[in-house]
Formats: sequence, C-alpha cells, structure tokens
Amino acid sequence: MTTVAHPLRRFAGDASGTALIEMAIVLPLALSLMIGGVEFGRILSVYSTADKSVRNAVRYLSRVPETGVCSWGLTNARNLALYGVLPGQSADPLVAGWTAPGTITLTAPACGSFTEDTILALDAAVPFQAFMLSALPGFSNTFTLNLRHEERHVGE
Repeated sequence: MTTVAHPLRRFAGDASGTALIEMAIVLPLALSLMIGGVEFGRILSVYSTADKSVRNAVRYLSRVPETGVCSWGLTNARNLALYGVLPGQSADPLVAGWTAPGTITLTAPACGSFTEDTILALDAAVPFQAFMLSALPGFSNTFTLNLRHEERHVGE
C-alpha cells in the first residue's frame, strides 16, 4: 500500500495545472458575457435608429393632406423610414437588411375614413441579423424588431 500512496501524495500536492483548469471553467462564461454584450449593443443601436426613422415618417405623414395619405404620402413616409430621404433620391438603408417597403404598414385608420381626431399609426417590422448569438445555446441569429408610432393627423 505504501507504493501506491507515495505517488498519490506527491500528485495531490502538485498545483501546476490549476491555472489551466480555472481558465477552462471561466473562459466559456466570460466569452458568453462578451458576445451577449456586443450583440445587445448592436440590437439597441438598430432599434434606436429604426424607432427614430419610423417616428419621423409618421410625423411627415400626419402633415400630408387627407387625399394623399394612402397614396403618395404613404410611399414618401415608407421611403423616409427606410432611407431617410424622399423617393427619387439615392441613399443606403438606415438599417442594414431593412429594404422592403412592405414591412411598413399604415394600420390606422382605414383609407377614406378620416375624422377630425384621426390618429395615424405606422407599424414596422425590422429584420435584425446578429453575428455571434447562435454560438450560445438556445439563441438564434435572426430577430424581428416590431415598432409602432402614432400621430394625430393635422393635414396641411
């Protein structure tokens, strides 16, 4: 029994691999936190940009005459939300990957049913493509950010 116990005592007192074991335990957690922080920052930035652009689009639409809201006004508002400019001017999308005008819809009111207190509501579905989130278990790289802004129609 002494022949087996002697090497085990020597091995039990050896601390040369503890740093490697600690790193193997801590590294996945640290990487997960860093990846999550970077992706959260990107999502917040895209959401903020899209939110401002949809808000500006519905503000524009609220000042369009009633006869133009559901036609050229909506086209202009969609272009303002997607590109930040009116149609006919070339620009890159404000949010990468968000290029479909159909993702911006006028949800209220129905065209032709305007009253004195009409509230215009624009809804937008903004796609977001993450880079590293799928590396974490249970997460996907694709999200849809849903936005809604309302403004009273004043028409000019």
